[in-house]
Amino acid sequence: AGRYTVGNNLDSGNYLVGADMDGYFSEYYDNVTSSATATPVTVTAPDNTPDINFTLSVQTLDISDVSAGNITETTATITWTTDEPATSMVEYGPAAGDYPLRTTDNTTLVTSHTVYLTGLTAGTTYHYRVVSTNASDLQGRSLDYAFTTSDLTPPVISAVSATVTGETTATITWTTDEPA
Repeated sequence: AGRYTVGNNLDSGNYLVGADMDGYFSEYYDNVTSSATATPVTVTAPDNTPDINFTLSVQTLDISDVSAGNITETTATITWTTDEPATSMVEYGPAAGDYPLRTTDNTTLVTSHTVYLTGLTAGTTYHYRVVSTNASDLQGRSLDYAFTTSDLTPPVISAVSATVTGETTATITWTTDEPA
């Protein structure tokens, strides 16, 4: 609930009553966001009119279509879109919510974002989230996503042994230095 007071220097009449605050969408009386559809409030100066309610909605930068692609042993490409031009950065690390690594923030304002991750470790799962900031410094962060880098190094085979189990059969066993 809110309250407004018509001051001594304001003439009686019909007025559009609105509220705004940094980081929130502006709103007019009757819970509308456009002055064209707002209902004027009739006041008689000086007057005090209670019960004009506002519920301001937090402004957000919408991030969608987040994905990881072109994944190799040491690189990955992260892409996403925003609903308005914004910067591009990726935070990443070993677990959800644990992002000790981050790319340099690309300050070019775009709606289709592409960030290349390099220097990754083969066969490792990385968690990441994307971060974008628009020209009004409104920032959006995605949910957690994950990908696993490729491991193309073949396993080392050792301790090979063969046991004859029949006239035309044998059992061959070995060990590897990693699951295979």
